[in-house]
Amino acid sequence: MAPNLLTPSFPDPGNASQFPEAIQISMLLLVNPAIRLDVSFTTFVIAVLAVWRITHLFYGEDGPYDIFLRLRRLAGTTFFGQLLDCFYCLSLWFAAPLGWLMAETWLARVLVWLGISGGAILLQRVTERNHKPPPAIWHETPIQKHND
Repeated sequence: MAPNLLTPSFPDPGNASQFPEAIQISMLLLVNPAIRLDVSFTTFVIAVLAVWRITHLFYGEDGPYDIFLRLRRLAGTTFFGQLLDCFYCLSLWFAAPLGWLMAETWLARVLVWLGISGGAILLQRVTERNHKPPPAIWHETPIQKHND
């Protein structure tokens, strides 16, 4: 009998002998995960706080003797000036060396780097004083003229 191509056939989930390789791989992943981050929670939180602090210092504080204010004015509208005006961009740059130092593989470094930057951004959003409301949506209906 020819197989019916219109009716899909699904494997029996109760029959484990259909996919012995998949079971072996899944058991190996339980023992040895594909991504292993050897970063403790405390270390990660300290790294997030450090990146938030240094990013906030360069982004929005004047500093002693207005040194960071002068640095932002000196940078002006150059690449570095635009970088100092963007908290999100600046946190990525400050988190990059920590991500490199805290992890061992390339994938782990990228994940730690983005995680630290994301944590700093979340902390910035929580602590931001000027919560700007979303812009108001305005729809004006045109005035219809009646010819009497």
